[in-house]
Amino acid sequence: MPVFKKYSQLRPLMLKLLMLVLLLMSPAIHASKLPWRIVTEPFPPYFSPEMADNGWVHELVVLALRKQGIDVTIEYVAWSRAMRLTASGSAVAAMGAYRTAQREQNYYYGNAIGQTETGFFGKRSLRLEKPLQLDNLKNYIIAKGEEYVVVEGVEDHPGLSFTHTVDLVTSLYMLQGDRVDLVAGTRQVGEHWLRHHPKLTANPASATIQFIEPAIATQNMYMIFGKALTGNDKRVRLFNEAMAGFVLTGELADLLARHKLPESDRQRIRLFLQEQFGPQD
Repeated sequence: MPVFKKYSQLRPLMLKLLMLVLLLMSPAIHASKLPWRIVTEPFPPYFSPEMADNGWVHELVVLALRKQGIDVTIEYVAWSRAMRLTASGSAVAAMGAYRTAQREQNYYYGNAIGQTETGFFGKRSLRLEKPLQLDNLKNYIIAKGEEYVVVEGVEDHPGLSFTHTVDLVTSLYMLQGDRVDLVAGTRQVGEHWLRHHPKLTANPASATIQFIEPAIATQNMYMIFGKALTGNDKRVRLFNEAMAGFVLTGELADLLARHKLPESDRQRIRLFLQEQFGPQD
């Protein structure tokens, strides 16, 4: 058989193999090239449109992804809406979620991007036995943002009474006016709002509110990707790779310095993120 005839017969097979390879690669290509719409709610001191450069976590995520050629926008909406948009596939990811077994059914989790403390806020005049026991809170009305997690399963605890609000600011405002007895939320965020949000600082009662020590839980914050959106399993991997490419360089230290965080906070954040995105044993 002439050589040219032999190769002409192989050509269709080679084309089919090439098409198969491209088809298998297409989810990863698709996931990396389309713009990423990320949603969340204002969550200072970590991220908020009211902060310089939208806060250090916001800037970290944007710069890390863009460094890898991934275009990204971060929109601020109510947290319950952010979760719905992500679950339905209307947004690629929600930023700053805590982990629960229930959420793991509908979302993929990237590596953690930060750490917080959660628990309860109350008036200084409120006398509660410490450390707090959930069984001792049965006679109190507790405000909590819709879709917020304080500690997994807290809303299923028998006898606890919750009223849902749109966000933590609204919950704290209700506590100022004695419309609720306690507020469940994130310590760092609540303390920031009490010092800076005009709706709260305008009322002298904000000085009477405190986070009740000790915290109920330490929570890791995650970027979560809805399982309903095709390619999101690939995007989780791309996200972790992008973050590692930024965190494990001197760029992270420069970013934290630009945001004027105390040196002790910078060191703690660097160690945490290096642990999350560094080489795994």
